[in-house]
Amino acid sequence: MSVEHAERWKRLSPLLDDLLDLDPAGRIEQIASLRARDPGLADELAACLADAQRADAAGFLAGSAEPPVFGGDGAAGGLAGMRIGAYVLEAPLGAGGMGAVWRGRRADGRFAGKAAVKLLHLSLVGPDGSRRFEREGAILAKLSHPHIARLLDAGVTPHGQPYLILELVDGNRIDRHCDAERLRIDERIDLFLDVLAAVAHAHRHLVVHRDIKPANILVTAEDGVKLLDFGIAKLLRLEGDEAPADLTAAGRGALTPGYAAPEQLLGQEVTTATDVYSLGVLLFQLLAGMHPTAPSNATAGEVVKATLTDDPQRLSNAMTASRGVGADEADRIAAGRDTSPARLRRELGGDLDNIVAKALRKAPAERYATVDAFAADLRRGRRGEPVSARGDSLAYRTSRFVTRHRGAVAAGMLTIAAIVAGLVGTISQARRAELAAERANLERDAALRDLMFAGASRDLLGFVFSQNTGVPLKASELLERAEKLVDRQYADDPMSRGRLQVALATQYGNVMEYEKSKQVLLKAQASAASASSPALSSNIDCLLAATLGDQNEPERAMALFDQTIGRLRTDIRDENSILANCLHMRADLHAHLGQPRAMLADAQAALAALATPRPDERALVNSLRVVAAEALGRLGQTAQAIAGYEKSLAEMESLGRQQSSQAVVRYANFSRMLYVAGQSLRAAEVAARGLEVSRGAEGVNELDAILKGNRARALVELGRFDEAKALTEQALASALERNDVRWSGTFALYGGPAWCATVDAARCARMLAIARDKLTAVLPKGHPTLGAVEVFAARLSLARQQTGAAREQLQRALALFDAAKEKPPQRIEALALLARLELQAGDAAAASRDATQAVSWGRDAATGLPASEWLGQALVAQALVQSAAGDRASARAGLEEGVVQLDAALGGDAPATREARALLAAA
Repeated sequence: MSVEHAERWKRLSPLLDDLLDLDPAGRIEQIASLRARDPGLADELAACLADAQRADAAGFLAGSAEPPVFGGDGAAGGLAGMRIGAYVLEAPLGAGGMGAVWRGRRADGRFAGKAAVKLLHLSLVGPDGSRRFEREGAILAKLSHPHIARLLDAGVTPHGQPYLILELVDGNRIDRHCDAERLRIDERIDLFLDVLAAVAHAHRHLVVHRDIKPANILVTAEDGVKLLDFGIAKLLRLEGDEAPADLTAAGRGALTPGYAAPEQLLGQEVTTATDVYSLGVLLFQLLAGMHPTAPSNATAGEVVKATLTDDPQRLSNAMTASRGVGADEADRIAAGRDTSPARLRRELGGDLDNIVAKALRKAPAERYATVDAFAADLRRGRRGEPVSARGDSLAYRTSRFVTRHRGAVAAGMLTIAAIVAGLVGTISQARRAELAAERANLERDAALRDLMFAGASRDLLGFVFSQNTGVPLKASELLERAEKLVDRQYADDPMSRGRLQVALATQYGNVMEYEKSKQVLLKAQASAASASSPALSSNIDCLLAATLGDQNEPERAMALFDQTIGRLRTDIRDENSILANCLHMRADLHAHLGQPRAMLADAQAALAALATPRPDERALVNSLRVVAAEALGRLGQTAQAIAGYEKSLAEMESLGRQQSSQAVVRYANFSRMLYVAGQSLRAAEVAARGLEVSRGAEGVNELDAILKGNRARALVELGRFDEAKALTEQALASALERNDVRWSGTFALYGGPAWCATVDAARCARMLAIARDKLTAVLPKGHPTLGAVEVFAARLSLARQQTGAAREQLQRALALFDAAKEKPPQRIEALALLARLELQAGDAAAASRDATQAVSWGRDAATGLPASEWLGQALVAQALVQSAAGDRASARAGLEEGVVQLDAALGGDAPATREARALLAAA
């Protein structure tokens, strides 16, 4: 059979499957509808359908005959009694566009058994595909999961008949089973979670289904869900197709238009995200009883057009008159789910709406990164916890908290007030995430100290969230409602009004509404003046200064900080907590402006102000220790910075917050600091500990990605490249999903060298392109991180054996590092590597000069530390230069010290350590 004919059959096959699922009247209607749009295709399908009907009338699926070959131009004869592999065909089970399915009986005498034998159309394999078909079948036969129907064997008979031997599943299609049993929404989701578990298992074994639909998912009385035809699309490639090695490769296997993802219909790359889309369509249909984009009577062409051009309907809006669903149809759908239409719409709203919508995004990168993430969101939604498919707004998070902790909220443990925690400025994105979590703890302390104010806050919170408009509100919209209520309800109470306005302004800052935050703070200033409260006025002034800093007005911000802090030190001496918070916020601004000495001075002054902290101030003290540690690290005092993080984590444990998101932030920053110190082995361990803790903490999705990125970067240094690649892919997918440009580039920069090290130049180049494009877009020209990008580029050049290009890239990197205020450790690594390349190029003088300088920088960086990989790398580079110059004694001494440094910093299995040991043995 020609490739052209095979392509034609692949186009017809799924459409013929859809027709064969219909009754005779439905087939006629479907073909008539298609003919109006594509007469040629309609005629071909009609001819195929007529052939199938004639074959049925002739008894082609029963009786006996000579061994047939499907896919020729004539009809096959009867098949009962025919031997296929180890099985004898007994009775037909069905037929479709791919061929015929028979029940088979094991007949080789080894043991008794039944199986489904699928006899495939020849075009699905091609005349020269039998060897590959059998080989791929053997691989897929190893896929084992309780919810996946096993592929037992695959091959081609001596007569050229391709076949599959599959586990025989006696069950009903999942959609028909759900309707027949009138399963409720939660019961349908339970079944769907089993489907997700099976698909996730296959993805972990590098197999994508590519054709998930109800007909391929049966439900049995004994085993529950069973997925059919898993991995068969991997077998069905035309002659001449490239044989992909992994699940991300493109393929032209069979698909079903109603369940195919947009990229499949466009012939683009097929990935795990393709299955996520099909699963989203399946879930939409199981829950709402219809397709997300096309009406029930749509032709295949209309379904394809809708999938490519129309946005999916919201799940909760599916059963509406605008979608052509009348009252009778809505009643029927709801009854099949053991409920009423109104109640069903409510059940399908909220989290389910957002979860399904995320799975159905047209762009693969915007869907769930993994099937496991899809399942996790479904489970979180059912437990009343926040889901990743919805924006992390104030309204949403608080509503989920109230749902799960009604008693605590009613008792006044949750309040909007954030007087002592209103820190709008941050050191980093991770720092911002920490402050959001820290604020909740400090708010509870504030409520305990001031029950009257807690009551006012609770009353405001309850009123705002009780006003149900039927439309989800953005955080800014919710805050606007609260602001108007505060102005009106507390018109005669300026103290309460001012404090609540401070809280609202802080929350506006949290959702990046900085101009609105400033406006509300100005109103709060007036309220504080009316209340004659210098302490409240000072707190407001500090918050206003932080807001000005966030709005890129550093001069005005610093002037207001200086004025307010001076007033707190001289006129309001008993407000140490407000002074400490104000110093904390100014330290954040110093950090943003690249002023680590001033940052450290403010952190130390704040700690001095809280020399004997009250219980409710201990968390603030701990946070200030982190600021001080960060400043010390930026000043090159890495040993003291590490000690600061160690003390901070020990205090977190004493506070009972060792499993909190604040602890996760500290692990993330600590692991980064350890890498900066040249201690990648410990950095990897600390990041792993942070990931372990994050599993029990809320609101750490972004921090999870940061920890994975940090660990990946450390693992690259340790030579654990496969682990580094996996973590990098996960972290990068998370950042891309959030459309976080800076972290997308950062994660590609951190883990990308793993592909260079394993000589996967193509993937390494792709990671470099992501790092360069993303970071160049968000960082100012001359930023030292762009120097790290040049070091990455040099590693790619070395993987391609382009040493001249690598030298130029390292020189550009060093120029960027030298111009920076804060000298990153990569300059030591870059200079040591440049010295080795100069030695290879025969420039001994330059190599000696640069290696000597690298060792000097390395010793400075290692001051106070037990070991440093940067010093170890520099010592090895210098030893190579000394050995080439004939100074073997100095070279041996340098190698001995280098081995000690590298072994302690990286461990004995790291590539750099092994190289140093080998050189020492040969010295």
